[in-house]
Amino acid sequence: MRALLVTLAVAALAAVAGPAAASAKGCGDILDEGITPQNIAVSRTSCAKGRSVADAVAKVPDAPWRGCVVIRRSGLRLTDPCVQQGFRCAVAERLGARGFGMRVQCRRGSRTVTFALR
Repeated sequence: MRALLVTLAVAALAAVAGPAAASAKGCGDILDEGITPQNIAVSRTSCAKGRSVADAVAKVPDAPWRGCVVIRRSGLRLTDPCVQQGFRCAVAERLGARGFGMRVQCRRGSRTVTFALR
């Protein structure tokens, strides 16, 4: 009887966690020169939109690019505020041994785009 209860509890947790975990979708990397978005993942939006937002954020703020990435000796930084295509972006985590890279999260309502810049 106890084994049955444990099995039912695990199945119920898997059913609740399943849709939330399935909503995030991997969209790959953008292969280009310089600082490029890697491990792009989207939730509630398309991969095309996620890749477009990530590519726009990864550019420098100078004309004609109008991106958000500032390159300093101590590492990469985002301009404040960083808004691209209606998505507000912020650093979610520093990456690497010296913290040069960063994981960026961009949100627009319930839609999210996350990616790494290195």
